[in-house]
Amino acid sequence: MNLDWTFDPEWDVWNLKDDGGRLWGWITKRNSYCDRGHFLGNVEIGGMNEQDSRPNYFMRLDRAMEEIKDFVLWRVAKIRTPQVVDGEPLDLGTPTAKVQFEKALMEGLINNG
Repeated sequence: MNLDWTFDPEWDVWNLKDDGGRLWGWITKRNSYCDRGHFLGNVEIGGMNEQDSRPNYFMRLDRAMEEIKDFVLWRVAKIRTPQVVDGEPLDLGTPTAKVQFEKALMEGLINNG
């Protein structure tokens, strides 16, 4: 999957999009008085809970871009790779399977890089 950052001056935001124009993440500047970082980044992958989708705060734009892009590629690879829990394949297209997958991953039943 090819992902590139583009700047949208109308909204003052950096968008991470694939070749088809699908939005995968975004970064915007924070106000100067904010004390958690200069940039706010978020990930837009359907089915993710709020802990996974972020938001994250970053001090440097280049670092934010790198981290968000790496996370999206890693997460999409997990979703697209057939997963097996206790010898049974999961269909990650169902909400129940997504919950089972996340639980198995947290419990160490899946080692997916």
